[in-house]
Amino acid sequence: MVGTNTLDRLVNLARSQQWRLVLIGDPRQLQAVGRGGMFDELCRAGRTHHLQHIHRFTHRWEADATLGLRVGRVWALDAYFDHHRVHPDDYEGHLDRIADAWAHLDAAGKSVAVTAETNAHVDALNRAIQDTRRDLGDLDERAAVPIAGGETAGPGDVVVTRRNDRTLRTEHGEPVRNRELWRVETVDADGTFTLSRERGQGTVTIPADYAQQHLRLGYAATAHGHQGDTVDVSYTLITPGTSHRALYVGATRGRTANHLAVVTDEPDLATARDILEYALVTDSADVPAIAVRRDLEAQGREIQPEPTDPLGAAELAVTRAMVAARPYKQVVDAAQADLADARSGLYRLERQRADAGPIGRLRLRDQLADARQSLEQAQERYDLAVEDAGPSRALLGEAIGHRDALRSEQDIERTRQRLDAFAREAVNRPGPDLGIGL
Repeated sequence: MVGTNTLDRLVNLARSQQWRLVLIGDPRQLQAVGRGGMFDELCRAGRTHHLQHIHRFTHRWEADATLGLRVGRVWALDAYFDHHRVHPDDYEGHLDRIADAWAHLDAAGKSVAVTAETNAHVDALNRAIQDTRRDLGDLDERAAVPIAGGETAGPGDVVVTRRNDRTLRTEHGEPVRNRELWRVETVDADGTFTLSRERGQGTVTIPADYAQQHLRLGYAATAHGHQGDTVDVSYTLITPGTSHRALYVGATRGRTANHLAVVTDEPDLATARDILEYALVTDSADVPAIAVRRDLEAQGREIQPEPTDPLGAAELAVTRAMVAARPYKQVVDAAQADLADARSGLYRLERQRADAGPIGRLRLRDQLADARQSLEQAQERYDLAVEDAGPSRALLGEAIGHRDALRSEQDIERTRQRLDAFAREAVNRPGPDLGIGL
């Protein structure tokens, strides 16, 4: 999620210190809040390494489904419907459902991520969960004091710090960071908070002025707030305004379960599917200037006056077919590279197993099973990419075939014309002078 300006500063710093800079992330997830898009551009144009295994999810089907969800495949939604992870309901119904789920999961010692697209929805979810906890007796409203955003928090509440502050440190010396989750331990009469890390160790004392300006309820967050988190269970509020990237991030936070709470007028699964499919094609990605300039230059080269001769028209048809097939070719090439990596990885392990003794072969058993599974998944992704590219490849093949046929006809015609001209020259050319005086 690094912004373009920050990345530029980081590159310059690394260059000045002669460091190696390695960028880690997923170009399909959310980008920077400000100007961004350079990570995706560098992944397309630079040297990249890809993880081969998905370790987060408890269920194999969910790991497979996230791969399709990542690239916007409609079929990926089938698994979520088949496993009852899609819940259609109206907005208020979802607030109550998610609040109850959060309270009961927290009581059972489970970590939960609640994700929404907008800050307004996040605020509503935070209030709903806090109210539910108060109704259950988990919180004492009388002990709550004002914090930022017009909210209140007291002992037991989950809060998030929204500003880095290196002057505020835990007993382990760790500074307070933006978007870090905490549980309120105590609140003093002057508004000072004692917080304990929600995911980790350490407590910190937060003064009243920081709490009133930069401390917010942390039961729910936008996808930017949860990107990078791993929890036991996740709930994502889906509306017609939800983007593909926010859906992908929200639906991949939980180890054991990821629920999609789709806002509908009626509890109708068909309507919920329409909204989810619309989200898959809604991308709010930022495109850096260098990519825009490259695309405009390519379009300028491709914009030509319509040719009047058949061969010129055929050449233009080939160019247009190549442009249309380019995105599919990139996906196929990437899938083919992943497949080659998976094959080489399995081959390397099989050679190790052949050279190993009984104990070594036993130790390699799980790695071989994972490698075979990775190869199977890579083959499936490659086959699917080839299938998706089929229509565009067929059109390109037809265009090339038609162009080549016209070229052959023109070559034959030019050859015939040259032979006719040679024949005419031979008839009109005077005979040789044999020099015998006749």
